[in-house]
Amino acid sequence: MSTATKTPETVTSQRGRLSFVTETRTKRGAWLSRNHFDVALEGYSEGILTGKRLALELMLDMKANPADYKTPYELRSILEDVAGAQEEAKAMRQRGLNTPTRQGAANGFMAVVVAYFTFGVTHAEVEKNMSEEITQQAQSNKTMAEHDANRKAQATAKRIATRRANKALKAVEGAV
Repeated sequence: MSTATKTPETVTSQRGRLSFVTETRTKRGAWLSRNHFDVALEGYSEGILTGKRLALELMLDMKANPADYKTPYELRSILEDVAGAQEEAKAMRQRGLNTPTRQGAANGFMAVVVAYFTFGVTHAEVEKNMSEEITQQAQSNKTMAEHDANRKAQATAKRIATRRANKALKAVEGAV
């Protein structure tokens, strides 16, 4: 979990409510990058504990601010960066289990995510809820396809009308 750090050209600081989401900007404030799993390198066991604490932090934030998680972007970005931490650590693991990496934190975080996902699936009316969601998505897809077909038909009609008008104009100009 980074606090603000500086290099001669950049400043990295916490972004939003989650302690492990940071962004890096130039000294003048231009955005450079965002890290959705900015955790310290730790031994594996210590990292597991850190990862579980960060997963709790995320879940509490999701519970307190559900509207902020209506679109999947933020959560997906966090999970992608967690998975990236798991992958980058595989090469480092060859150096020994106690080599500091982010893998323990990533594994601890994902263990909590999997446990709560499993809990949700086993306690929710998954079939009913997903059937409704699938039906809504199918209707949305149909509406969008109709919209796209109408837009394409209008564009085609406009092109045809333009060609006819250009032909008529050339015929008039040729007759003069």
